[in-house]
Amino acid sequence: MLKALSRMEEGHYRLLEAELENIRTLEEYEEGWPMMHAGP
Repeated sequence: MLKALSRMEEGHYRLLEAELENIRTLEEYEEGWPMMHAGP
């Protein structure tokens, strides 16, 4: 049972790492496009 819980927590941790990497990538993308959020 303990191994199952630890695998589940490891999966959650990996998911959070992937989300953090996506956020960092998105922030870098928006920095390269200064008019990204400018309206018409």
